[in-house]
Amino acid sequence: MLRPGSMIKTKLNRPADTRTRAWIRFGCLLVFGLLAGMAIFLVAVNKPDDDSYFPRCTLHNLTGLHCPGCGMTRSLHSALNGDFAQALSYNILAPIILPVFFVSISRSLWSWVRGRKLVRSANPPRKWKTYLPIILGSLLVIFFVLRNIPVYPLTLLAPHELTP
Repeated sequence: MLRPGSMIKTKLNRPADTRTRAWIRFGCLLVFGLLAGMAIFLVAVNKPDDDSYFPRCTLHNLTGLHCPGCGMTRSLHSALNGDFAQALSYNILAPIILPVFFVSISRSLWSWVRGRKLVRSANPPRKWKTYLPIILGSLLVIFFVLRNIPVYPLTLLAPHELTP
């Protein structure tokens, strides 16, 4: 007879199942890493231009406007090939957005593999949690508007080729 408070062990409570789930998650992470590495290799080797198989910006095709992400693939291609000035001319936000994106995806996937919640190194004040998305969204909208104004200094924000 079981006493109150005693625990019945089931298959889900065994540590072996936890290790098996961790290995499955690690295998999924490995496959995802290989696919991401192949995608980065394809971007580095093949120049994204009009004749390539890379998708084009739908907003630009429909309206002729450049969204904040326009030129990001070309910028990544130029950066991977060492042409950082050309990378900045395609999208000036790429050196900020791409590393933050890759770090956040890596941290999230690693915490998922470990089966733990994502731990932040320092908890920001409550105000930052509220206002940071609003500030970043506003900056992206301002960048979107400025890069589509056809006045000389602002036309440099639109994706363009550098002339030698």
